[in-house]
This record gives sequence, structure tokens and C-alpha cells, in this order.
Amino acid sequence: MNIFEGQHISNPEKGISFRVCFVSFNLRMAALADMHEVNKSYQIRKPLVKTFEEIYELVKTKKCSASSIYPLPLDIDKTDAELIDQRRSKWIVKRDLQLKNLGILTDRRIIESYLFLSGIKKTIEGLCGSGSWNTPGAFYKALNRYIVYGCVKNAMLPFSLKNVGSNYLHVSDKDKHNPKRGRGGSDNQNSRSKSKGITKEAKANIANICIYAKKKLKKVTVKYLFNLYKDRHQVMEINGPDGHPRRVPMAEHEGITYQQFRYHFNNTVDDEAYLRLAHGNLNYEKDFAPRSGVARDGVIGPSFRYEIDCTILDIYVRYPYGGTKRSSMGRPVVYIVIDVYSTAIVGFYIGFTGPNWEGASEALINAFSNKVDFCKKYGIDITEDEWCCSHICTQIALDNGVDYPDAGRQQLLTSMIGISEIISLALYRGDAKGICERKFRSLQEDIIVNQYGAVYKKPRKEDAHPANTTLWDLESLTKVIIQEIIFHNKSSDRLKNHNFDMSSNSVGITPLAIYKYGIEREMNQGRKTDDGDMLRVRWALLREYEATVNGESASIVLEGLHYHCEYADEHRWYHKAKFKGNFKIRIRKTRASTNTIWYRTEENEIIELQLKADYKSECYANQHWDAVQIKMEENKDEIHALSLEREKLRIDRDHKIAKYELEQLEAVHGVPKITAKSMASNKTKSNKNIQKQLENNEIAERYRNEFRSTPNSPTVTAITEDFNNF
Repeated sequence: MNIFEGQHISNPEKGISFRVCFVSFNLRMAALADMHEVNKSYQIRKPLVKTFEEIYELVKTKKCSASSIYPLPLDIDKTDAELIDQRRSKWIVKRDLQLKNLGILTDRRIIESYLFLSGIKKTIEGLCGSGSWNTPGAFYKALNRYIVYGCVKNAMLPFSLKNVGSNYLHVSDKDKHNPKRGRGGSDNQNSRSKSKGITKEAKANIANICIYAKKKLKKVTVKYLFNLYKDRHQVMEINGPDGHPRRVPMAEHEGITYQQFRYHFNNTVDDEAYLRLAHGNLNYEKDFAPRSGVARDGVIGPSFRYEIDCTILDIYVRYPYGGTKRSSMGRPVVYIVIDVYSTAIVGFYIGFTGPNWEGASEALINAFSNKVDFCKKYGIDITEDEWCCSHICTQIALDNGVDYPDAGRQQLLTSMIGISEIISLALYRGDAKGICERKFRSLQEDIIVNQYGAVYKKPRKEDAHPANTTLWDLESLTKVIIQEIIFHNKSSDRLKNHNFDMSSNSVGITPLAIYKYGIEREMNQGRKTDDGDMLRVRWALLREYEATVNGESASIVLEGLHYHCEYADEHRWYHKAKFKGNFKIRIRKTRASTNTIWYRTEENEIIELQLKADYKSECYANQHWDAVQIKMEENKDEIHALSLEREKLRIDRDHKIAKYELEQLEAVHGVPKITAKSMASNKTKSNKNIQKQLENNEIAERYRNEFRSTPNSPTVTAITEDFNNF
């Protein structure tokens, strides 16, 4: 069984719900927080301390499941900008004050001493009175909260305050006066919706719907369950015009809304139960067994620690919109993700950003994704056995060339994915760094050298600049790197990485062989990602942008590209934007493709928005964002140049029209003007017939000339007679 921070160990039937909030792999101990107790009380106790063996025994004897991540409150993942947008700036002030008072107590070494070793009594006594806290209890209370909610700064947000006022007694359906509570004022007179307030019977009906769904349905959504609820409790039968009974919805004031149903459904069903309903049990039931073997240099096995490094390739990339010209986009940056234990390359990214965290996050997404599906996008067919690396790691080690992620991003990595630590290679030996450097050198010297567009340290003076000889685009270079990685993983000599267990079991000496053996033996198959995991991975790693919901185009617009999703239709985004004005939403996008962006709903669901297949966006489909942004700038230049050319053409057109006007004025010069008020209809009709006959004669003559070579042809004769008789 793989124990990691953020793991949820639970058995709903026995009332067990633990969150693994701190892990010491050296001591083989972990701190577990009872989330039932945490959610009931604002005073959070010190987490339970258990050894790995005790946790294994708990899972086995209590028949607990160990799902991937315990869902923490949504506010923990929000950035300061989001909190300010929601008018919660005072929360930030309270959070920062608590963190300031905690001071050095947030250091992981001190937390480890507090939980597993001799304690920190003297440290806390020394801090008393230095700030606004004068008693040790205040420090212990805040520190327990910090640990339980993931050891991130937003753990100190007072997010429980948003539920103030929600604990009120619900009335019965028998009570006639039951207005819906909220911002509608007294008796709900200011609200557009006139639905009734929630009642005891409605809550019981929602609970029954949940029980039915758990027993009978394999996969559901809240929207589906609400429709089921309406069919059962908000529909009545009447006699139709034909005498047959009809089912019609009840009046609005006799039922509840979707928002009310969703709120009380979420209160009725805990997060784990809903995820099982929504995605099925198979995705969350995993078999675990104790790890064997000896940890070396703090790395237990494959997928425990990944290292990221990057370099600028010595080749210019061809611009895909260049047409007949070989335009260059510049030299790309390639990021490589190495598994430190096996030295297998588990992921990469090639683009034009960086070196920075944004590019590194793209490489991590690739490292966690299914490689068979990834390679298929580029027309490369591989088996799962050829590149089986799609596991979420426990630690990330960054090279000095990659910017350290901000605090908000680290919070997401911990709370949404369960990556416990991001470390700098300056603090560790960095054993895999040499592998990255050698792989970069192999790419440059064995693959890139002598290619079109390659850069040389000492170029020959007679050669053209490499930017003028580009051949490879980003897609083709991606294919090259894929083949090089597969070659590296299957052929590199890693005999020195063998331990006694591997040698005695005749494990292969390649990185791929070591990775496969270690992931099974040391990591109990590791944390292999599924589709739900990848949505959380993308949201946690990708950079945040603002998109605009546009009512006129009925789309979500991001940097000129138009996207759409069913969620927008269901929640009437376009209707709201059209009649109340366009509004912004926060999304995530990947630089590797324009096809998809992601949005997280207030229900903590991450949904995909697909690029619309219309004339506004289809020319940018299946492209890298860097290429699209260059093309958009070119389009702006073309539009500007066309506006200048249009002005020239307009002036030339008006000049010629004015010239024609002068010619016509000269033609009627001296002709008396007609002073009659009405049109001379007979004369006009006669002139029209004369002109028509002249045109027919001209057409007939043209046909005679064209068929002069066959003057007796029946066709020519018939055409001539037709025009003469017209």
C-alpha cells in the first residue's frame, strides 16, 4: 500500500474517514486526522500518529478503502485574486496574521518533531508573547489546523465562516408560510424564482433519491438525479383535452430549484460517496501491499521522485503557417522529466516558453499521462509495455534553470494531486541530473546536428543563417524526441543502478526494465493516473487565464479563439452575457494544443471546453499556442495593411467614377432638359425595346462569328433564328 499525504482512508459504513496529513518516510510514520471530528468542530485536535504497519492493519481489519485524495474545502485551492473577487480580502488578512504568529513552526522539520519525536514545548514557550498570542494553546490550535489542512498557507483561511447562518430548522410541507431563504428579502419578493423553501419532506426525498442511486444506478450526475427527483415529487397528473391523463410540472411555488437540490444533495452525500456514484467504484478501489526493499538516498522506488531539466535546442523550428516560404519560429526549449530511481525518461515538453515553471508543468502533465494515447496523436503506435510511465510522483526536484513555482501552485499540487514536496537540487545530490545532461547532449550531437536549421557554435561564413533553412516543425520534432526517449529507455545501460534484489531476480539493466520491476516491487504499482486524475493534474499544474463569456457569439473567448461546453448551456451563461453583459471566468490552458481548455465549477468539478469548429477558430485547431499567437499577430498586420490599401483603392475608385460622370455630362451638353413632372412612359418603353433588339442582334452576330467554321450547322442556324425571332 502506497501511503502519501492527502490520502483518504475511509469506510463510510463504519464511520471511518481519515486524511493522511503528514508522512515521514524515514521514520515510516504518518499523522492521520479524523475528518468526521474535524468537520464537526472548529477546535482541531492533534492528528493521530501511526506507523505504516498500523495503517496497513487498520485498512485490512476495518476493510477501509484508500482513495487517491481527500477533497479539502474549495477555498484552500483559491488564489488571493479569486478570494478578492469573492470579497474575502479580510480572510487574507486573518490568514497572514496567523501565519506570522506561527512563524518557524510551519517548518517541516519542526512539524515532524511535534508529531513524531520529542515535541516542541520549549519552542512554543519561547514564542509566547512575541506576537498577539500569549498562551501555548493558541499556537497548538493554529498548528493543528495548519497540519490537518495540508501544510499550505490557505489552511489558515477562516473558510468555515461562509457557513454562518446556515444551521436553521427546516419546516414541514404542512406549513403554509415557507418562503425560500437567501437574498430575495422577506417573503422572497426580490427573487425571480418563486420556489418554496426547503422542507423536512424534501430533504427526506433527496436522501431517498441518493439511496436509490447508490443501489440501482451505475453512473450519475447531480443534474440527472434532480430530473429523477422532479419526476417523482414535482409532477402531477391532469386530464388532457382528449380525456387521457397527462403529466405536467407543478407550479413553481410548490417545488424546489436545481440549486436547492444540489446544495442539500451535497450535504446529504459525502464527497467520497458522490465520487463513487459519479465515476464508479472500480476507479477508486485499489489493492495495496507493504513495500519491500531498501530505500537508497531517500528515493524508495520508481515514481517517488521526478526531476525536471531543460535546454534550448540548437535548431530553428519552421513556422507552420509559412505557406511556400520557410519562415522560422525560433529555437525551442525542451523539458525532460527523469525518474530518479530508474533514470527512465517519463515525460517531456517542447515549446517556446521558458526555461520556467510553465514549461516544466507541461512536461509534468506529459509525465503523468498515458503514453499510448499521447503517441497516437502523432501517428506513432506503441504498446503500454514500451513506455509504461504514467504514474504520479511523490516529490518533484527542480533544476536551477527552472523557476520555483509560487505558493499558490504548491498548494494545488499538495491538495489536488498529493505531491508532498517540491525540492531544489541544490539541497540534494541530484543524481539524475547527469542523465538529463547526457540526453540533451545526445539529442544535440546525434539527432540535431547536420539537420536543416541546425545551429553551430562556429558556423561557416559561406553558409546561410540557419533560420533561413528551417525544415522541422514542432510536430515533427516531437516525433523525433518520442523515438529518442523510447530508444533511451529500452537500450541504455543502467547496471550500476541494480541492487541485490534486482540482480538476484535477473531484472534487465535498462531504465525501462528497472522502472517496471520497481513500480511493482517497491511501489505496489504506484499511483497510475486515470481520466479524473488527469483533470486534477492539469488544473493544479497549468497556468490560469481569464476567458470571456460572449453572448453575441454564444461562446467562451480566449485570446481570439472560441470555445464551448454543455455546462455553459445548462447554466445559461450565454443568455446572461447577452442580456446582462459579457463576463469573465478563470480557466486553465495547455500551450501544447489549442483544442481544449479547462474550467472548475463551484461544485469542484473540472470540465473541458472544446474549440468550436467554426470559421472563427477552425484554422487554429490542432496547433501549438505559440504558432497561433504568431499567426494572430500576422493577421493584425494583414488587416492593417489591407486598411491602408483599401483607402488607396477607394480614392482610385471615386476618381474613376467622377471621370465617368464628366464624360456623361459632356455627352448631354446642350440637350434641353425635360421639365415635365411625370415620366414619359410610352417613350421610355419604346427606347427600352429598341435597346433590347440591338443587344439581341449583337449576341446573334457574335455566335455567327464563333461558328463561322461550320456555317451550315443546325445548331448555329437554330441559335441565329431564335435571337432574330426574340
